[in-house]
Amino acid sequence: MNAGQRVQEYVDGVLSGDIVAGELQRLAVRRYVDDLKQARKKNAPFYFDTQLAEIACAFFPSVLVHSSAEFAGQPFQLLPDQLFIVWNLWGWRRRTDGTRRFRSAHIEAARKWGKTAFVAGLCLLAFLLDNEARPEIYCTATKRSQAKLVWEEIDRFRIASPSLTKRLNVKASEYTISKADRGLIKALGADGGGSDGLFPHVVTFDEQHEWKTAAHLKLWAKLRTGSSARRQPLFLTVTTAGDDQSKLWLSERAYAVKVLNGDVQDDALFAFVLCLDDDDDIFDEDNWPKAQPHLGITAKWDDYRQLALKAASDEATRRDFERYYCNRRVESVNRAISDIAWNLGAVDLPVLSGRIVHGGVDLGWRDDLAALGLCFPPKRLGEPYAIKATAFIPADCQRDLTEQPLAGLIRSKHIIVTPGNTTDVQAIHASVQEAREIYTLKSIAIDPNNARQFGTELVSKGIQTYEFGQQARNWNEPFREFLRLMAAGEIIHGNDPLLSWCQQNLMAWTSGDGLMKPSKQASTEKIDPLVAVLMAFSEAMFHASRDGGGDGARVRIL
Repeated sequence: MNAGQRVQEYVDGVLSGDIVAGELQRLAVRRYVDDLKQARKKNAPFYFDTQLAEIACAFFPSVLVHSSAEFAGQPFQLLPDQLFIVWNLWGWRRRTDGTRRFRSAHIEAARKWGKTAFVAGLCLLAFLLDNEARPEIYCTATKRSQAKLVWEEIDRFRIASPSLTKRLNVKASEYTISKADRGLIKALGADGGGSDGLFPHVVTFDEQHEWKTAAHLKLWAKLRTGSSARRQPLFLTVTTAGDDQSKLWLSERAYAVKVLNGDVQDDALFAFVLCLDDDDDIFDEDNWPKAQPHLGITAKWDDYRQLALKAASDEATRRDFERYYCNRRVESVNRAISDIAWNLGAVDLPVLSGRIVHGGVDLGWRDDLAALGLCFPPKRLGEPYAIKATAFIPADCQRDLTEQPLAGLIRSKHIIVTPGNTTDVQAIHASVQEAREIYTLKSIAIDPNNARQFGTELVSKGIQTYEFGQQARNWNEPFREFLRLMAAGEIIHGNDPLLSWCQQNLMAWTSGDGLMKPSKQASTEKIDPLVAVLMAFSEAMFHASRDGGGDGARVRIL
């Protein structure tokens, strides 16, 4: 059976249901079938070259030999879904010039799918058979130590094949493989230099979910824009799922899904995602092949079953199992408030007029978001705390106020735009005065680092004001208590969209001596309104004991 017949068998199995497949996998196969129909039309922008696809698929078992574990010494036999990927990437051609149709590929699968060996094989295939003058192929990752894993697999393929050993030269100290036309394959990490002046033919992005920092995104941008003069570049992402802080992966996955759904027509992107569907039970082993079709081959059933057993009673293991072995997005391990805990508080706020309230003010940076947070303590035992917030932003700040979610929050007046390019403290004073008129305002917490003058003005108006330093020792007790009450459903927010946005960005940072404080870590989004609420909550917690002569030493009255 040739490659084309095996691909057709795979396609028929996925579409008939004989092969267990998730919805996104079925959409990728359906897209292939629909594209074959479209390619028959005279005005189709692409066609399928069966001969070239057969050659590409034959390259793996005829040239590449495994060197690891139980497959050592065996030819690289592509499994059905891998065959489908190679068939598509090398078979589809642009009608205008016969070059590769797909210039980008977004591929996702669970751990133990064989990503490293598969990507290494794709690199050698492009290096040797694309007929590209002086091809430059870069195996990249956030760290060079990770990037070299693919490069080292390529080198093992070279060593195991006499024909490759003759054609390819290696400079191990520089993680570079070259051939006679001065083409090269090189490992490159975002933690090192040497990314200027590159002219890539193929780039592999390993574990895209880890590409989060400015250095990572800088390398990503350089490589994506460095091949404009190449005839048929290929940017290849093969990854497992990320978490809610994997911004690049979230964006690329969302776009890939739009292409698969037909919401966006992008003939240059090949998308193939193996994952459990959203409503699938991760503990039902009948679902596992959706993310890991190689169970029983490269991945072991017993390993999955042992992990699932532990995941059923251990939250950290469950998160890892769902993410790495079922290939589904999970919440960040450092997220302070889970979606489940937050949703417990998404009930309507009661009438708050006249209620005792405590405030917190976070002025943030002078040219960015500032916030007033309010916390209403329970009127009687058994009732929840209530929280709300208002944010302020200068019209001429550096942020694009037409982008979401800022535009929507401005429209709903959860964020107030003030004139100029710096924080309008008078607008915040006006909101404090409004709160004073509607509620029974007892106290306000401020950050002494940037709001001491603001606090002095509050005191002059007869408002009890307390300094709340941002050190972990001040945050630890109120922050931990806030998280405990959130998880118990004892803090309500009325599904406030401003606070809900901040909740997605709020992280928990723990010091070396175990003290906890809120943080946004690497996130570029904002948490100021929720920080202001947390300061207000701290006031609500300590106000009674402080006024009654209890422990109030952690703050200093202005």
